[in-house]
Amino acid sequence: MSLTLLWDGETHYFEPRPKVAGRGIIHHNARMEHRINEHVYILRSGMEGAEPKSPVILKIARDAGEIAALELEASLYVNELKSLQGKYVPHFFGIYHGAVAGSPVACMLLEYCTPGNLRLTHHEKK
Repeated sequence: MSLTLLWDGETHYFEPRPKVAGRGIIHHNARMEHRINEHVYILRSGMEGAEPKSPVILKIARDAGEIAALELEASLYVNELKSLQGKYVPHFFGIYHGAVAGSPVACMLLEYCTPGNLRLTHHEKK
């Protein structure tokens, strides 16, 4: 699992954090689409060699404190929230580490959830 990210016209390469596994995606190619806030973006993602088409959420951390907090959040997805993924919380696709402009960066990929793709039962929607 690795992540190749096209961001502001530059290509950045990120490697997975070994202790926090994602949802079995081999490699992501991703392109920034829209900034939601300083730390959250919508990307288009695809498998290696394919045009990125599927929307996903990228959460980014840019300093040691933010990276530690993002790693803690990732461990929650892998452990406490694992059985809830895809139903009550987004699927977790992994946490990746790399550098942007020479500074360490961590990125977490999550399923992009909208009201149209929630998988709640009729009873749960009430």
